[in-house]
Parts: sequence; structure tokens; C-alpha cells
Amino acid sequence: MSIKAISYVFLPLLISISVFLLVFFSYNSITRVNFVWEQRTANELLKSLDDKIESFKNPLKLAMRFVLSNDELISAFAQQDRERLIDLVKPLYEELSKNYGISQIHFHTRDLKSFLRSNNLSKYGDSLSFRSDIKKVNESKNPIFSLQSGASGPALRYIVPVNYDGEFIGTVEVSYIIDKSFLKMLSGEAILYQFLDEEGKETNLIIKPDEFEDFSKKYHLEQIRNGKNEYFSDDKYLYITYLLKNTDGKNFGAILQRIDASEAFKTIRSNIINQLILSIGLFVLIVGLLITFGVITNKKISHLTNEIVKISQQKDLARQINIGKSKDEISNIVREINILVQSFRKTFKDFIAVDQEANVIIGNLLMKFGELNIAIDNFSRIFNDVAKLVEVTSTSVNDSTNMVEEIASSTTTIANSAQNVSVTVEKVTEEVKVSDEAILNMKDSVNTTIVESHEISEQAITLKIKSEKIADILKTITDIADQTNLLALNAAIEAARAGEAGRGFAVVADEIRKLAESTRSSANEVGAILTELKNGIGSISDRIRAFDEKVKIIDESASTVSERLKNILSEVEKLDKDASNLAAITQEQSASVEEISASMQSLAKSALQMGEEVRASNERAQSLLKEVSDVKALLNEVSQQFRNLANSLSREVFVYSESEIVEVIDNAIRAHENWVSKVEESINKKQTYLDVILDANFCRFGSIYHFVKPPARISQKWYALDKPHERVHQLGCAVDQALRRKDFDGARQIFKEILSTKDELIGIMQDIKKDLQSNA
Repeated sequence: MSIKAISYVFLPLLISISVFLLVFFSYNSITRVNFVWEQRTANELLKSLDDKIESFKNPLKLAMRFVLSNDELISAFAQQDRERLIDLVKPLYEELSKNYGISQIHFHTRDLKSFLRSNNLSKYGDSLSFRSDIKKVNESKNPIFSLQSGASGPALRYIVPVNYDGEFIGTVEVSYIIDKSFLKMLSGEAILYQFLDEEGKETNLIIKPDEFEDFSKKYHLEQIRNGKNEYFSDDKYLYITYLLKNTDGKNFGAILQRIDASEAFKTIRSNIINQLILSIGLFVLIVGLLITFGVITNKKISHLTNEIVKISQQKDLARQINIGKSKDEISNIVREINILVQSFRKTFKDFIAVDQEANVIIGNLLMKFGELNIAIDNFSRIFNDVAKLVEVTSTSVNDSTNMVEEIASSTTTIANSAQNVSVTVEKVTEEVKVSDEAILNMKDSVNTTIVESHEISEQAITLKIKSEKIADILKTITDIADQTNLLALNAAIEAARAGEAGRGFAVVADEIRKLAESTRSSANEVGAILTELKNGIGSISDRIRAFDEKVKIIDESASTVSERLKNILSEVEKLDKDASNLAAITQEQSASVEEISASMQSLAKSALQMGEEVRASNERAQSLLKEVSDVKALLNEVSQQFRNLANSLSREVFVYSESEIVEVIDNAIRAHENWVSKVEESINKKQTYLDVILDANFCRFGSIYHFVKPPARISQKWYALDKPHERVHQLGCAVDQALRRKDFDGARQIFKEILSTKDELIGIMQDIKKDLQSNA
């Protein structure tokens, strides 16, 4: 199916169906809303009826409390005194009817008979066995609420058991009849339909306020009799059904209620009409927009198709499809197509760039392989020279081995002598160490003796000082003895003068004189002993000082001997070290000589092996030359395949835009100017080779040249670049060969031709660039 058919036929049809479905579902939605509203409203009305009936239970309880609290009334009922009970009930009934809206007070005997009805005093004694609610109270002795049919209509009854003096005597009920006044209290209009009387017999009682219409015919009364609670509506009213059930759960009637819902129904109909008008308007608008969109879209698609055909025919990947600045889906598609074409173009350019790099690398590899050929030739010549040198070396090594063996014999003798000297030195060292230890021990003893003699000398001096002090004390004692003797003499003289009276005193004075003489004599003896002791101590002190001097001389001599022994030990240790070193050196020399001998033998063997390796390496070098030639041939083949691919691509596809071709030209001009400068620098420095790409197919411009499909107006000039470009690189090869021959003058002559060819090449490039830029 064409886009035009889709835009003009299929989409409008699809939108029409969508609008129809929208209208259909909108209508159903509004109808559903109406249904939900009716259901919610009906539930609210039913709950309101429940609440209304429930609201009468508390007044009934209060009324019953008044009845049961009247002891006289209960007593009259217990005594079956009906007249007295009537007198008591009448005022109470009037009061309860006035204050609580009570419709009836009814006493029942325990044998299920009516005893007194407050609203019909003449009727009593009739059986109430058909009343299931009274039976339940009689059996359970518990009060209950019940909704029962009656002669005057349904009534809400509160039945309570009555006890007197602890004995059950019957039941009493207070009731509220659902009559016209109750129906007026409900919302809207309500009528009561009762189809069973109080005994369960069929009836057809309709209770309604006078001002209300009998709308019971709107209902399916048979379904109500079967217990179906229905609600429905017509153009104006919402109808509901409130089923009335007795204590046994049996349906005996219903309250039929309707409310005026004309405003709600009018709003719903208005919404439906507005929805239809809106849907039709939306349909017309959408169809118009679709037709307009189809025209614009077809125009853009036609333009897009023409542009794609041009790209396909011209194979111009640099071409861009221009469709304006709009941001619709077709414009996005055009942008994505442009991106896709540019992605293809970028892929081709990336491939060309990779090919260019690969081509340059191949050119460098070929140049390096050429240098490798030369290097391998040089290695081959060197290998031949090395083989000859190895033969000469092998002969020299054999001669050297014989000399080394003679040196090894002499070295062994020297090593044995050095070991004997080392043993003797070790013994001398041990003796010197023992003597040094003895001298050190003697020196320690001398030092101890000096210390002890100092202590004795100090004690002698102390003793001499103390003896001098004792001499002073003895002198004092002698003086005291002389004075005592003089006093005793004086006392004897005085006693003689006294005569007989002083005789006793004379005896005492004589004894004192004797004691003084004895003391003097003892002091003189002690003084003589002290003098001898003092002289002896002085002699000992002098001898100790002389002994100290001799001990000091011994200590100094011991120190001198110890120092000399240390010097001897040091010299002996040096001798031992030298002997050990000599032994070690001679042993090492012997080992080295043996090692040298072994090494010389190994060297001779290695020289022979080296000769074999050199010859094998020469053979491998020749094989490598062949492999390098094969690799060069393979690289040239790969490069030729790249060029063939480039020629095929350039004949089919425009990959490069004109601005990009200008950029290629600019890069080529700079690259070849730089190339010529490097060639000139190599000639001036007299280098032996050129370090530039010499093959035109492997330079950067040559690698990309064959991939470019030029615009028709410059194609002739573009293809004219090939010849001067090839010529420039051929002349570069000639310069390289001249430099390798060290023909620097010849290289300069060729370089002049390079300059003129380069000017021709760059001149054509400048013309191409000018033509491309002038068209832009």
C-alpha cells in the first residue's frame, strides 16, 4: 500500500473507526456513571430507611421502661385485673403516645393470648400463637425487637418478658406503626405495600399519604413478593424498594420510594449530546489535519525520493539531502539518512586512511628490507673473515695452554712453602700471647702491692702522729706527778709542824708522794717505749717509700715489656697474614692457572665450534636474503591489490567532498616540499643514503591519490598529477643510488631536476585547488 493511499484513505478510515469507538465507549462510560450514581443513591436511600427505623428503637425502650417501672400496673397484670389495668394503662398510653409517638401498648398472657390492647380495649382473649416474635420471648425470656405486619399496617415492636415476685407472668410490647406520617418523613415520595397480614394470609394493602400518587404499578410486584429488592429509573424518577421482613426472615411487604432525579438525568443527557458533538467535531478536525498532513508528507517524501535517486545514480556520498529546518518525523528520517550516508562515507574514508597508513608502512618496510639486504651482505663478508680469525685463534690457544701448565707447577711449590711459614708463625703467635698474659698478671700484682703499701704507709704515719700525742699526755702526767710530789712534801712539813695531831696526815702525804713518784717513773718508762716506737715507725715508713719506688720501677718495666710483646705480636700477626695471603694467592694462582688451562682448552674447542657456527650463520644469512626477497615481493603484491581496489572505488563512488580534496592537495604540497628539503639536507650532509619514501605509490599522497574520484571539471588536471609525481620519486631513487656510491656531485645534478619536476607537480596542484575554491 502506498503512502498516498495510507494518508488519504486508510488513516481517515482508521480515525473514523477510532472516533466511533471513542463515542461508543464514552456513551457506555456515561451510562455506567449513571448506573453507579443510581446504585449509590439507592444504597443511600436504603440506609436512610434503616437509620429511620433504627431511630425508633430508643423511644420504644424508654416507653417500655416507663411501663415496667409502674409496679401497680405490673401487679394488676399479674392479678389479671383487667379493669384496673385499663385504668392504669390509659393515662400512661396517652403520655407515651404524646412524648414518644408510641402507637400501642399490648399485654400478652403466657399462654399466648391477648390480655389488653391500648388502642383497642374491646378486643382481647384472642390467640396470638401465630406471632413468632412473642413465642421467642416466651421461650428465651429475653426482650427482642421485631418488624411484623398488623391489621393497621406493619409495626416495629419491642417485646419484653414480665416477671412478678420472681415468676414469669407473660409479655408486654410497645410498638410503632409504619403509617402515613412515617412515610411523609422519608425523602421524596414513599408508599407502603403489604401483601401478607399478621396471620400470614395474602392481602393487598397499600398505605400512602393522600397527596402522593400510587406508583406501585411501576414495580414488578410479583418479584417483590419473591423477595427481590429492585431499583430502576424512568425519565424523571429514581425508584427503590425496601423489603420488610419479620422475625423469621419472611418477606411480608415493602416500602416503595421514589425521588425526583430529573436534574441529574438532564445533566447526563446533556453530557451525552456534548460528547457526540465533540466527537463529530474532533472527527472532522482530525480528518482535515490528516489530509493536510498527507499532502505535506507526500511532498516531502517525493523530494526525499528524488534526492535518494540522485545519490544512487551519481554515487556521491558527499551529497547532503536538504529538506529545511522542520522537526517532523520525515525530517528526522532525512537527517538519519544523511547520517547513514555520512557513516558510509566515513567508513570509506576510514578504510582509505587505514590503507594510506598501511601503504606508507609497506613503503617503509620495503625500504628497511632493502637496507637489510645490504646489511646481510656485509654480515656474510664479516662471517668469512671471522671464520679465518677463529682458525688462527685456535692455534694460539694451544700454544698458550702449554705455557700455563708450566706456570701451574711453579705455583704449587710456592704455595706449599707459604703454608709451612704460616704454621710456624701461628706457633710463635701463641707463645707471645702466653708471655703477654703473664706480664699482664704480674703487672696486676704489682699494682695491688703498690696500693697495699700506700695503705701501710698511711697507717704508719697515723700511728706516729698518735704516739706524739701520747708523749704530750705523758709529759702532762709527769708534770702532775711533780706537782703532786711537791704538794705531798709541803703536806709532810705541815704535818711535822702539827706534831702528834698531824701524824695521820703525814702518813697520807707520804703515800701521795710515793704515788706521785711511781706515776712519774711509769710515765718515763712509757715515754721511752713511745720513743722507740716512734723511731721504729719512721724506719718502716722510709722502707715502705723505698719499696714503692722499686715497685713503680717494676711496673714501668712490665709495661714496657708488655708494649714490646704487643709490637712483636702485631709483627707476627702481619707475618702470619702475609704468609696466609701468600698461601691463598699461590693457591688461587694455582687454581686460576688450572682454570686458565681448562678455559684455554675450552676456548680452543669453542673456537672450533664458533667456526662451525659462523659457517652456519653465513648459510642462514643467504637463506634470509631469499626470505627478505619473498617478503618484499609479497608486500608489493599487497600494495598493488590496494591500488587496484582504490581504482575500482574511485571509478564508482564520490567519497571526498570538494573541500576535503582541497585539504588533500594542501597536505600533499606540504609533504612534498618537506620531502624535497630532506633530500637536499641529505646531499649537503653527504649522507650515504636517503631516509625518505622513494616509491611514489607508498608516500601519503600516492596512497590516497587513487581513491579520490574528482569532480568532472578537474578530472583532467587530477589525473595529470600522476606523471610528475612518479617522476619526482624516481629521481629520488637516483639520488639515493648516487649517495650510496658517494657520488655527491652526481646527486646534486639529479637534485636540480627534482626541483624543476617538483615545481611542475605543485603547479598542477595549485591549479586544482584554485578551480575547486572558485566554484565554492
